[in-house]
Amino acid sequence: MFAALHIALALVAFVVGVVAIRRRGDRTTHRRLGLAYIACWLVLGASGALLGARRPGVSQFEIINIVGVGVVLLGWTIPAVGAIRRRLGAGWLRWHVRFLLGSLAFPVIAGFNQLAPGLLGLAGLPYPGWAFWALVASPFLVLPR
Repeated sequence: MFAALHIALALVAFVVGVVAIRRRGDRTTHRRLGLAYIACWLVLGASGALLGARRPGVSQFEIINIVGVGVVLLGWTIPAVGAIRRRLGAGWLRWHVRFLLGSLAFPVIAGFNQLAPGLLGLAGLPYPGWAFWALVASPFLVLPR
C-alpha cells in the first residue's frame, strides 16, 4: 500500500513539474507550482527512504532517490539564492532548467525500471543490471548542454 502511494506521488510530482514548465511565463504561478514540485519531491524522497529501509543493504533505487532529490534541490537553489544567481550570471536560467528537466526524468525512469523486470519476467526474460544504469544515465546524455 505504501509503495502504491509512493508511485502515485511520483506521478503527481511529474505532472506538477510539467505544468510548471508550461506556466513559466506567469512567474507567480510558476513559482507556486515549483514550490509544490519541491514539496512533492521532499515527500517522495522521504517515502523512498522509508521503502528502502525495509530491506537490508542499499538498493539502486535508494541511490537514485537521493540523486533525484539532490538534482531537484540544485535546480531550486539556483534561482532561490541570489548569490548563486549572481555568480552564474546570465547562465543561471540554463542551469535551473537543466537540473529541473533532469529531475522530471527520474520518476519516469524509476517507474520503467520498476515495471520492466516484472514484464520481462512474465516473458521469461531477464532484466540485465546494465539496462537499469543505462536508463538512469540517459537523461544526462540527451538533455541539451
